[in-house]
Amino acid sequence: MSNYELGNTEPKLSLLCEISKFFRISIDDFLLKDIEAEKITPVVTETAPPETANNNFRELLDVLREKDSTIREMAEEIGMLKQTITQLKQDKSGRVSDASDSTVANAI
Repeated sequence: MSNYELGNTEPKLSLLCEISKFFRISIDDFLLKDIEAEKITPVVTETAPPETANNNFRELLDVLREKDSTIREMAEEIGMLKQTITQLKQDKSGRVSDASDSTVANAI
């Protein structure tokens, strides 16, 4: 067993802060709140009919596909913006420069 579990040592405050940030919970809630006292509503209950679970699964798949599509569209737009930046730099300086090296491209 670890020293934490045996009560021989306490975690450092910096570690507790990192853990609370990771789980996006305030340090007060992390240290003081009884999380077992809160009722957590499950996404799908055990008594839900299979059709409900299947419908929920299909809805989640649709959301994931839509998210993936949005990411692809945004990646294409970023690519076009980088090309535009390169073209603008070329027009301005009369030479081609790499858009990935620019401050503007790095800000994107």
